Amino acid sequence: MNNKKLSPWLPTIIFGAATVVSIIYYAASGGRQATSYLQLAIALVVPAIVPVFGIITKKPYPPALSIIFGVLVLLGLDFAKAFRFYSFFPEYDKVLHTVFGLVGSAIIYMFIVRWGGDKMSDVGIMLLVFLGVMGLGAIWEMIEYYCSFIPGEDPQGVWGVIDAAISSGERGLNPLYDTIEDLFVTVIGSFAFIICYLADKLRGGKIFKKLFTI
Repeated sequence: MNNKKLSPWLPTIIFGAATVVSIIYYAASGGRQATSYLQLAIALVVPAIVPVFGIITKKPYPPALSIIFGVLVLLGLDFAKAFRFYSFFPEYDKVLHTVFGLVGSAIIYMFIVRWGGDKMSDVGIMLLVFLGVMGLGAIWEMIEYYCSFIPGEDPQGVWGVIDAAISSGERGLNPLYDTIEDLFVTVIGSFAFIICYLADKLRGGKIFKKLFTI
């Protein structure tokens, strides 16, 4: 396999190796939760989605897209599930959703450009990017909600909020606050992408063109 054929798979190989290390660490540290093993197994194949999709459509995608997927997997599954970042960094979830707002916007932007949306005005592109990433953020919150029905899972921290409210007498503490805060920081991440996009446009759009197009 020559370098040209191998390069689209490099992010998959690198992030896949990181996930294998994460699985070994999780098992060695006494991890027993079946859902965590399932999520880590999924993490092995997520970065491969991009090159496989490129083969199916016969239109290769830029390596930056695979790297973005890999970063999301590394932060959201490897670090969060295997290395339990939540246990010593309570606000880690907010960092993840902020990063998702940023890189999710980049992913949507890439597909807009690929599907001919680059002929739209900058305002139109950024509006679609923002609405798209907020829609994905809402879908993720729905997934978290249904994961809460799995025994031992509380991805939205609802029971923690309820227990804290009962113990402190703060009945006004709404269990929905986690969902709203997650969406709010997603907005911040998306705005960060939009600012980067506009700044690049002022410089001729060279960086975005190099990263997000073939």
